[in-house]
Amino acid sequence: RHHPELALFATLSLGYFFGQFKLGPLSLGTVASTLLVGVVIGLANIKIDPFTKSVFFYLFIFAIFVRAAASWFIRDYHGTMMGFLVDVTEPILGPLRRLIPTGLGIDFSPMIAIAVLYVLGQFLG
Repeated sequence: RHHPELALFATLSLGYFFGQFKLGPLSLGTVASTLLVGVVIGLANIKIDPFTKSVFFYLFIFAIFVRAAASWFIRDYHGTMMGFLVDVTEPILGPLRRLIPTGLGIDFSPMIAIAVLYVLGQFLG
């Protein structure tokens, strides 16, 4: 509780570690396992500095923006950069994409996700 940066490091490293395990054809993946580890560590009432929360929150919004902008130029989602961006942002964009119809071939889910996350960040921050 005295070193919240260790909680962030533990969340990322344990999430990556558990994300590598496979049970037959099933795998939780690094993003989902990091989120689950973050929830478990969050139950320990470790307080994170509000500035640090804001930085990570806005980095996530930036990742959504970069993925949306790069998708106009990069079609190979298996590359290193796009693969990382897809892994990080798909847990938010995937469900939104299923809810929101595409209009004229344009995917509006990144714009809506950024707007909702920005408002949520202002409300929680």
